[in-house]
Amino acid sequence: MGVWNIGPFDNDLALDWVQDLQESNDLYYIEDTLNNLLDEGDGFIPMPFACEALAAIDVLARLQGHPGDEALDDVDAWVDGMGKKFKRRADLIEKSLKALDGIVSERSELANEWAQTDDHVAWRGMVEQLRARVSA
Repeated sequence: MGVWNIGPFDNDLALDWVQDLQESNDLYYIEDTLNNLLDEGDGFIPMPFACEALAAIDVLARLQGHPGDEALDDVDAWVDGMGKKFKRRADLIEKSLKALDGIVSERSELANEWAQTDDHVAWRGMVEQLRARVSA
């Protein structure tokens, strides 16, 4: 997997997920992505599930009016297209927060990979900012 920075879209898995998002016209794809991670329960969380969930949570935060610092044309266009169709869903926010708990846990392949780098603290900070954006 190619990773070039700490952001939710700064890896190949997330960008592939964004391409699939373009074919969606509702929140099902976001919810399905979160469910993939949450269905792992207390087990090991594979890196693809974590990377895709971070992207999905970022999109959800953007839909709620909290875009963050990173502009991404495809994502922003999709969010704009959802416009008036979007209704804030408490269940998706709750799933997002549970997913973030798993992503930063010891059972997350992604967290374990970041823990071995000098950018671990910055990556964790990005996750916590995402948590604040999606729950705001």
